[in-house]
Amino acid sequence: TADQADQAWDTANAAFRKWWKQEHHTPPVSRRLDVGLKALGLARPDGYDAAVHELSTMEVEIPPDLLPGAAEALAALAARYPLAIISDSIVTPAKGLRQILENHGLAKFFATTCFSDEVGASKPDPRPYHAAARALGVNVRGLVHVGDRQETDVDGAHAVGARAVYFTGAVDRGPHTADVLCTDLRQLPDLIAALGG
Repeated sequence: TADQADQAWDTANAAFRKWWKQEHHTPPVSRRLDVGLKALGLARPDGYDAAVHELSTMEVEIPPDLLPGAAEALAALAARYPLAIISDSIVTPAKGLRQILENHGLAKFFATTCFSDEVGASKPDPRPYHAAARALGVNVRGLVHVGDRQETDVDGAHAVGARAVYFTGAVDRGPHTADVLCTDLRQLPDLIAALGG
């Protein structure tokens, strides 16, 4: 029934939240679907691979909109600093996330990308931060991480000795302990320059 399917999806998402928030890794959509199917007592049905593909590529097919000033801020930052992405892959795997960046014309601004499904760990685990620092050829303490979650972006950056910018321009998740607050991406280049180093 629809109710059983909803409950199975909730069970699958609860499993993912545990993997992501407590175990700090982000398995692919297929593993989440397998949890839901197990909750329903079902084997993988015909069309399983197509469902995995559709879920994994939906954000590529229907991409998120850029926030105002995003491209301009990245261009200004890339002219002064080497940039990396440290991102948790929640639904879309790294390949799709890179395609979204490419489609928006943003990929060219980043020297490297460290997505959790490729690094093998999600924030606040230190591995993604260290992977980005190695790829950029800098000490991890020289990173300035921009993100919108206290527990992953701010706590994760601070745990490795990096600085953190808390961004609330898309969603404000409440109190933070970041070094800097950014409410609009158009402010970001000046805010980072003011941090020095």
